[in-house]
Amino acid sequence: MTKKIAGLFAFMMVLSWSIFGQTGQISGKIVDRLTGEPLPGATVVVEGTTQGTTADLDGRYTLSVSAGSVDLVARFLGYIDNPVTVELASGENITQDFFLDPDITMLDEFIVVGYGVQRKSDLTGSIASVSGEDLASQSEGNIATLIQGRASGVQVTSTSGAPGTGVSIRIRGTGTVGDPSPLYVVDGILTNDISTINPNDIANIEILKDASATAIYGSRGANGVVLVTTKTGTEGVSQITYESLGGVRSPWKKPDLLNSEEWFDVISIARFNANMAPFPLIAPANNLAQTTDWFDEVTRRGRVQSHNLSFSEGTERTSYMLSGGYYEEKGIVDKSDYNRLNFRANIDSRMKSWLNVGTRLSMSHSKRNVVPADYYNGIINVAQKLDPITPVEDESGFISSPYTDVKNPVAALYRDTNESSALTFLGNTFLDLTPIEGLTLRSSLSLELRRSNGHIYNPSYNMAPDERQDLSVVEKSNSLYNGWLWDNTATYRFDIEEHGFTLLAGYTAEQNYSEWITGRKQNTPGDDRELQYLDAATEGEQVFNSGVENAMYSYLARLNYTYSDRYLLTTSVRRDGSSVFGPGNRFGNFPSVSVGWRMLNENFMDFVNRNVFSEVKLRAGWGQVGNARIGAYGFASTVATTQPWSYSHDYVFGNSVAIGAAANSMANQNIKWETVESTNFGVDMEFLNSRVTASVDYFVKETKDMLVRVPLPIYAGYLSSPYSNVGSVENKGIELNLGYQNEATRELRYSVNFNISSIRNEVLSLGEGQPISGGGFRAFTTTRTEVGQPVGAFYGYVTDGVFQNTDEVAAGNQPNAVPGDFRFKDLDGDGEITAEDREFIGSPHPDFFFGFNFNAEYKGFDLSLFFQGVQGNDIFNAQKWYTMNPALTTAKSRDILGYWYPGSGINDMYGLNAGSTNDNLRASDFFIEDGSYLRLKNLQVGYTFSGNQQWFSDIRVYLSAQNLLTLTSYSGLDPEIGGGTLSQGLDYGTYPQTRAVSLGINVKL
Repeated sequence: MTKKIAGLFAFMMVLSWSIFGQTGQISGKIVDRLTGEPLPGATVVVEGTTQGTTADLDGRYTLSVSAGSVDLVARFLGYIDNPVTVELASGENITQDFFLDPDITMLDEFIVVGYGVQRKSDLTGSIASVSGEDLASQSEGNIATLIQGRASGVQVTSTSGAPGTGVSIRIRGTGTVGDPSPLYVVDGILTNDISTINPNDIANIEILKDASATAIYGSRGANGVVLVTTKTGTEGVSQITYESLGGVRSPWKKPDLLNSEEWFDVISIARFNANMAPFPLIAPANNLAQTTDWFDEVTRRGRVQSHNLSFSEGTERTSYMLSGGYYEEKGIVDKSDYNRLNFRANIDSRMKSWLNVGTRLSMSHSKRNVVPADYYNGIINVAQKLDPITPVEDESGFISSPYTDVKNPVAALYRDTNESSALTFLGNTFLDLTPIEGLTLRSSLSLELRRSNGHIYNPSYNMAPDERQDLSVVEKSNSLYNGWLWDNTATYRFDIEEHGFTLLAGYTAEQNYSEWITGRKQNTPGDDRELQYLDAATEGEQVFNSGVENAMYSYLARLNYTYSDRYLLTTSVRRDGSSVFGPGNRFGNFPSVSVGWRMLNENFMDFVNRNVFSEVKLRAGWGQVGNARIGAYGFASTVATTQPWSYSHDYVFGNSVAIGAAANSMANQNIKWETVESTNFGVDMEFLNSRVTASVDYFVKETKDMLVRVPLPIYAGYLSSPYSNVGSVENKGIELNLGYQNEATRELRYSVNFNISSIRNEVLSLGEGQPISGGGFRAFTTTRTEVGQPVGAFYGYVTDGVFQNTDEVAAGNQPNAVPGDFRFKDLDGDGEITAEDREFIGSPHPDFFFGFNFNAEYKGFDLSLFFQGVQGNDIFNAQKWYTMNPALTTAKSRDILGYWYPGSGINDMYGLNAGSTNDNLRASDFFIEDGSYLRLKNLQVGYTFSGNQQWFSDIRVYLSAQNLLTLTSYSGLDPEIGGGTLSQGLDYGTYPQTRAVSLGINVKL
């Protein structure tokens, strides 16, 4: 038996030697012929096959091929292909270097624009570009989060740190009190959500900022456009890539709250100063030596993992990229989880010399466990306001606090179920015809299909009279969205001597339909998962079902003109017709024009040293874009028989109930397009052989005929107010981008990029309408939108120190005050403190926001540092209503220890008085804090193994950290506070951003 095994082993060795002897190895270096610099990423392939390899950071490559005559070709973007033929004997190792010549027709970078591409040097609009390489290898599942701080004029704010939640994106400011979100275009598919796209599939992102760039998208581009292009196969390269990442997450900050003894002392002092009886301790919450850290109880060490596998290949006729990915995140709050599965297929085929066809297909499935995030029962909110002396549980189970109606958050986490899942399909199929030279006819059909399900279950429980639920509740919900878009365009490019023309004309049609249904019942026979269905419950049946349908079709045209590579012109017009408006106002026309001047190409600029000044381009543009992001039937009166989760409109006649209905809203057939008009001036410069780049833009963006719901008096009988075109908002600002890249040596290269933006937001008009209040919290509102102020500015009373003694109280105009209470300013001078004494006390809009990125490579090592921050914005810290309130027995912030007492002279903090009737905690500037911060958003260190390995081209391992350092003076959990348009910057216990550390590996075969 042993002899047989030895013989078999010897046979296999001889066979392998024989096979090896029929191959050889070619290695060498690929460099720029003019500079001698290596070209990392250049490819060498065997002509006519997909066998090839990629050069490493030093431009070196190694390729094993069959012996004989071998036709090789080296390729690199921006260079002319270099084919050679080598003779290779069996087992021979030879050296073949490649020297590539720059292709002057390809050196200029191309950028994706609306319905096409354009040379970067010919751009006249304001467009920011983010490379997919900048987004890779980070433990974030949402693309929008990854572009934060990487593009000037684009402010990205996370609405929550919870897994699977969205972000708020504002391009050049908030232009409307409605929906200010941008349009997303993924490989030609228009969508309002990119949270399900796998970041590893991204090739690059372009952000269209001004109207001259966005007008081609008409009404969909009123708030800016984010163009996402995914990866495709590369001609001559066959590659398999696998990336795996795993890491941990933790809170970067904890709330600074008093322990049980300190809390008891504060409560006791407040009661003593109010002449109230001593505070009674109630078992089992009566052990002052025991402190419950509720934040610790509801949080955990989060985890994240990501796995991505892709296959790509390209030939002269066909290229494809297939990918699959899995992302999972377990949040820092217990039970908050999110996972997503992605699949993508990008295929392009040149079937004929005049015919190209292709498809972009992606599908994702996500599941999420949701924890409450509202301002009353939100888990993070409750964990900061429940008293520290109440234990989590005793021998009988979870405990309810005997001192407050704040519910036990740990009990809620383990008791309640809130799950959601979503299935998303995005598909685009296109056909390109080139009947004559220069003319391309393109037809593209896109589909967007979304399906989502929700499951909520709350069991019955009885922990205390104010923490109980008598009947279990089960709720099921389903929603669907079907949308299609058909684009048809014709593009004709031609030159007449020094004149270059690109003409685009097109027609688009789209339709989308949404429907949702929700059912709710009570009293299931048990809490088992098998019983959490509507059919198992026996009482309180409620069902709500509705839908909405929208349609739009458009005509579009654009002209790009260049003269002598010096003068540039882009002009476009789009005519949109939308079903959300009445028959008389459905159509809107939206033109744009922009010009550019590449002044260094003028003959009279020959004296300029091109090694110092490489490029100077002046740009100017103007345009109008429409906005139709309102409800579908605003031009008509709608009628409903019930209000969800509220009441029906039935009426009792005698002993019988008659079905009733009521008008939801008043019709306004005169509503028309909201129009965004913008003007942009910019300059782009390059210095020192393009190693230094700089661009500056100044813009003015005005939203006219803003669609606003005009409040109606209650006696009018309508449940909601009608839309009217009554408002105008202006955003104007300046953007600066600076970049520097250098190769200090052949082994060391580095780059630095910095961007900063300053935007001033102002409401110019609300027509004859009244100021709009928003940001509701407790019994008051926190924001006000008024002419002359920013959208959603904070509005409240103004503190004027603290009453130090009875004489000051007597001299004041607050009859309910006592020494130690806040003094509020009498702004209208009527001798009383009333609602008329409120004014604007802060703004959630920053003075400026910025990003800084540093990248370096040395041999196989790489380093990346990315900082992001904002300056000058305010936050309304609503948590103070609980943690700084001496009249409540909720948890207390350590800041409360700075309270006023007689003779202290303290003038910025009231005294501890549980019986004060001065309303010290009315909405005032006491809640306003500076929200400025500087954050090390990402730090990454990696090493790439590459060389003479037959089975892989390179392997990169890296260590990545997000939110490693945050510098801020804000006292809350996190200064990055999102929110709605009218509640931006309102913090009522928002799920904070997390600190993450991840280890990853990327393998390319």
